[in-house]
Amino acid sequence: MKLKELMDRVDKSKQFECGVSIYEIAENEFNIFNIDYNIEQTRLTCFWLGNWYCTDSYVGYKIYFFDDKPVGVTIQEGRKDSEHFEWLSKESYKIVKQYILTFLIEQEDERFIITDLEEEFNEDYTIHFNSQLFDYHKDKVTLDGNKIEFGMHFSIKEDAGTRTVFAGIIRSQDDIKKVLSLMTGI
Repeated sequence: MKLKELMDRVDKSKQFECGVSIYEIAENEFNIFNIDYNIEQTRLTCFWLGNWYCTDSYVGYKIYFFDDKPVGVTIQEGRKDSEHFEWLSKESYKIVKQYILTFLIEQEDERFIITDLEEEFNEDYTIHFNSQLFDYHKDKVTLDGNKIEFGMHFSIKEDAGTRTVFAGIIRSQDDIKKVLSLMTGI
C-alpha cells in the first residue's frame, strides 16, 4: 500500500491522536527557539500511522495535519531518538512554518549600543601593544603632548624568538623609559 493511500485511511479518533509540541517542531524543524512552551492550538494535529512501545514511550510513524489536510509524516524509532520529519511538499513546510511563527515570543533585543552622534570625538587613540604600530603611526605618536620621532629600532631576544620593538627619540631619559615600558609591557 502506498503512503498516500494510508493517509486517506488514518483513523482520526481520539484513540490514535498524538500530542503536538509546537515548541519541539519549531526548534527541530525550523531552528526557531523563542516559542512559548504552553501553546494551546488546534490547527496542527497528529495521528499514529503505526506505533510500538519502546521502554516507556510510544514511538513509530505519525502523520501531521494542518487544518485537516496532511502536511507531513514522521518516524521516531526509539524513545531517545528525534522525530524525523518529511514534508509532503515545500508548500506544506512553508504553511506550517508560518503558522509556528505566529507563536513567536517577541523579545526586545538589548544587545546593542546606540552611539551619541553629538559626542566629541578625539582624534587621538591609544595603541596598547607595539605590534599594533604601522608606518603611518610613527609621525603621529605623542607622549604627554610631546611628539615622539621614531627613527631607530632594536630587537629583544626571547625564548620563543626575536621581537622587534620600536624606540622613540625623546628629549629626556625618563620619557624613553616610559615609552619602552608602554611598548614592551615591561
